[in-house]
Amino acid sequence: MERTQPEGTQGTTQEPEGQKFRLVAQTEAEEQAYNYVQYRNTPKPSGLVGSVAHIVKGALGAGILSGHVAYKKAGVFVAIPMNICFGIYMGYCLYLLVKSAQVLYRRTRVPTMTYPDVGEAACACHSNPKIVKFAKHFRHLIDTMICMDLFGSCASYQIIIAKSIKQLVENTEHTSMEGIKVFCIGVAIAYAFQNNPKFEGMTPYTSLYSFLQFVGMNVFSMSCVSVVVPIENNMKDPTKFGLAITVGMGLVILSTFSVSFFGYAAFLENSESPITVNFALNTLGKVVKGSIIVMIYITHGLNFWVPFMTVFHYIKKRHDPNKEFMWEMIYRTIFVIAIAIIAIIFPTINALIGFLGAFCISSLGFIFPPIIYFLVIWDRPGLGRFKWRLYFGSILIIVGVFFSVCGSTVNIIELVSIAINPTRRVSLEF
Repeated sequence: MERTQPEGTQGTTQEPEGQKFRLVAQTEAEEQAYNYVQYRNTPKPSGLVGSVAHIVKGALGAGILSGHVAYKKAGVFVAIPMNICFGIYMGYCLYLLVKSAQVLYRRTRVPTMTYPDVGEAACACHSNPKIVKFAKHFRHLIDTMICMDLFGSCASYQIIIAKSIKQLVENTEHTSMEGIKVFCIGVAIAYAFQNNPKFEGMTPYTSLYSFLQFVGMNVFSMSCVSVVVPIENNMKDPTKFGLAITVGMGLVILSTFSVSFFGYAAFLENSESPITVNFALNTLGKVVKGSIIVMIYITHGLNFWVPFMTVFHYIKKRHDPNKEFMWEMIYRTIFVIAIAIIAIIFPTINALIGFLGAFCISSLGFIFPPIIYFLVIWDRPGLGRFKWRLYFGSILIIVGVFFSVCGSTVNIIELVSIAINPTRRVSLEF
């Protein structure tokens, strides 16, 4: 049963007009006096194992099916260590995000938040009035990035479904059921030992341009930025989130490495996205391809619902409340058609998910969490001796900005070239 907070301590009482969060706890002692867990309404809280499972499921989406192509672009000597580094980098930044959220729960007396809530609250509780005014804008920026990521994922799902159906119908070689993804890893490993038992012919390294393409694809395949805060909100013991994200990201790194390395070893220069397109058209291969189609179809609907409802929350205010359902159906139709048009214009999965990974995921996973952490610790407990937190956090942000800007630029060039020159579409798939 949800507990009632002490009168005057809720983060939404006596708030300034237009401001959702306000600073309640003025000292560290007041922060520690508030136990946000006891005020949460979690009928079925998750234990450590369940939380790890949710992190892994949230990260291993359709992006993992293109991991072998990402490894081909970077070369194995570059891809393997960078795969590990990006996994650790993302895991640590997401840990900072949740750690900041837990401080904000105590400061605002609001026991649960979403990612956009955390960004808004971090600004709203800052001592600088100029930063406080930016709170809503920061929230809208995070909302925009999440919507771009999920809508873009829907476009990539449509491409995967179309390619898989085309291959099954035409019976040609080229063109959540979470267990299916795990099964794909096993099949990729089996193909590697069958087709290339000595692991020969794998490119050790390529070019900076190709590496930047790899960055976006690899980051996209490991992203769980949209689920970590809800997972922490539902944990039985949120203090164990650090352990959950460590184990979870470790499994994610292992999974992406397995399907990427062994998939590349199996198919080499013939590697194509999604990896199921490379599977033989025997009975087992057709079952896997069909299962992937069903899985992606279901995931498409789930992924579409979250960003659409976020966008509709803003645009429905411009219409008659009595006709809300009608307008929701109209906008749903418009958005689905728009996503399909994007998939038709840019039918190459690699460049699309590379852009989403470099632009959206790098922002949400590498840049925003350290910024939020800065806002939270700036006044209390401060930047530390010799301002080490400032320097360390700045490095995290600078590296994230570099990969975001450079990776986005490279993938935008690829997307534009595909739109201008349709004859490149086939060649870019390999």
